Amino acid sequence: MPTFSALSLRKKGQPTSQPSRKPSRSLTSLQAIYSPAQRATDSTTATTTITIAKPSSSSNSNYKARQRQETVAAVTKAKEKEMKAEKAAEKEESVRKIRERREKAAEKKRWEEMEVKMHRKRVERKRRREKRNKALSSK
Repeated sequence: MPTFSALSLRKKGQPTSQPSRKPSRSLTSLQAIYSPAQRATDSTTATTTITIAKPSSSSNSNYKARQRQETVAAVTKAKEKEMKAEKAAEKEESVRKIRERREKAAEKKRWEEMEVKMHRKRVERKRRREKRNKALSSK
């Protein structure tokens, strides 16, 4: 059985390129109301024409073209997402390095201030102890 790609209903005098409104009554109910003689003489009555479009290969090629475009769009979107993720990872890495550098500088400053207040050997022992505790706590 053939498939129909379009079924258009139009009123008399209406161009086929414009979408038509569906009649408020079915075709059989209009036939019951108007006899053939009345339909011929009454100019205000809308005549309904049914046009059935035959299936064509162009709709199939349009589908294939659309599928190709969707595939290309999906690949492009995936690539963009990957590039954004890489960029975010690079930014995160640079932020982490900056943070570590600042922490290291703050730690160095703290130890220098301690050396001014305390004896040097005592500060060295404290530094070794903190280093050992830090290694144990990170495990």
